[in-house]
Amino acid sequence: MQPHSMAALALAGHLWNSYVPPKIAKCVMRVEFRKHGEYVSNMYDMLDITESSDRRELKVRIMRSGGGLSCTVVIRRNSLEEGSEVTMTHETIHVSGLREVFNLYKMKIVSGRHYNSMKYRNFAGDFVSDDRKVLNFVCEVKDSRGNFYAVPYRLDRIQLIHSN
Repeated sequence: MQPHSMAALALAGHLWNSYVPPKIAKCVMRVEFRKHGEYVSNMYDMLDITESSDRRELKVRIMRSGGGLSCTVVIRRNSLEEGSEVTMTHETIHVSGLREVFNLYKMKIVSGRHYNSMKYRNFAGDFVSDDRKVLNFVCEVKDSRGNFYAVPYRLDRIQLIHSN
């Protein structure tokens, strides 16, 4: 799963599992992982966060901090029940057709699957505390030989700005 998608997933987990649904103007998420043995840390700004009146859809614009392409992600859940199926789609052309489907629980993401991705396959994650500031996440990534291997990621919510 692309890191900006992980950030959107973590934001949805926070919003949809809050006792009082917050209105958020901006969220900054750090995504850390190892790539070819090297430590990588990227920051992502999530802006223009809108939620539908029935609380079943989120739309968020995501950009890597310091520049990069902006991507709008739409996150839809099929019900308000815990464990409901959630589908994320991307509106921008650089990931056109990419779709992620998973089940969202109060403290975990399970049964995650990528569709139309040549690089990613299954994923899952666990929030480490009730405030959902940190998400430990594992995603299967394809190597140069075509084999999938599990890559651990850590997502930290660094900043959360509430709107009126």
